[in-house]
Parts: sequence; structure tokens; C-alpha cells
Amino acid sequence: MSITYDKAKLKTRAELYCSKNSTILAHELGFGTQGIIFRTKHNTALKVHGQEDGYIREKSVYRRLLERNIQSIRGFSIPRILDWDDILLAFEMSIVPVPCVLDFGGVYVDAPPIHMCRDDIWLEQKSEEFGGNWEEAQAIIRELEHRADIWLVDVNCGNIKFPSM
Repeated sequence: MSITYDKAKLKTRAELYCSKNSTILAHELGFGTQGIIFRTKHNTALKVHGQEDGYIREKSVYRRLLERNIQSIRGFSIPRILDWDDILLAFEMSIVPVPCVLDFGGVYVDAPPIHMCRDDIWLEQKSEEFGGNWEEAQAIIRELEHRADIWLVDVNCGNIKFPSM
């Protein structure tokens, strides 16, 4: 995983967002290639991005889900975007229980990117990663594409969370 941001700077931006929105950071929930996610004292999640392009792409996914009133796919909860700040590259969202679909940093709206590859090697790797849940994970992927024109590129067990994983 290649991180292209300074965690301390992102935490500072998260604190700025919280001060503007009358909340407080509780603790870090996780981080990835796109940014850091924190839990707030209001029991919401706050994601702060390191790069504007990833922020814009991910925010567009959450807005698409909001526009189409999609809160779950095949019984898997999806966080709802609650607020955002385009200057701080931060957005606040609901926290959802497992099973769920999370982290839309590696996702595209309306059409798959030209670099997306779902060849036999990819299918075999994902089948091994998801094990007996792979068929259901594929159904979730197809339904996001069909219902919302959302294309998952970064498919993994951290993004499609099953109760048993």
C-alpha cells in the first residue's frame, strides 16, 4: 500500500472540520491509500483525503448513492454521506454495522476506468480471498453497477465485509 499523504496534516484537517461542525474526534478507525477515517463523538465517521482527485471521486459515489436512495445492497449496509468540506477534502458519514460495503476510494461513477481488469487471474485471487462468500460478493458488485452505475475497482474483504470475516 502506497500512502501519498502526511497523517499529521490529515489529522489537523480532521480537527478543523470538527471545530467547524461542533464535534470532536474520538479516535482513528483506520487508514488506507486515500486517507484516514476517524470516529467522532457524534458517532459518525469522518474521512479526510490526501488528494483532491480521490476525494472528488469518492464523494461522487456517496452522492450518487444518496440521490438514488441506496442504503443497502443485498442486505449489506452502506454508509450515508452526511456533510462534506471541499476545502478540507473531508466528508462525514454514518457508521454502519457488518455486513456492509465500505470505502469507495477505489470506485468510479458512470463507467469503469480504462485500467480496470477483471481477468481470470483477478477472479481467482478474489475467489481465494473471499472464499465461500465470493459468489455473494460478485452479486453485490453487479448490483452496484446495475442500480447505481458504480464500478468497484478495489474489491477486497475490507470493503465488502461479511459477518464471518
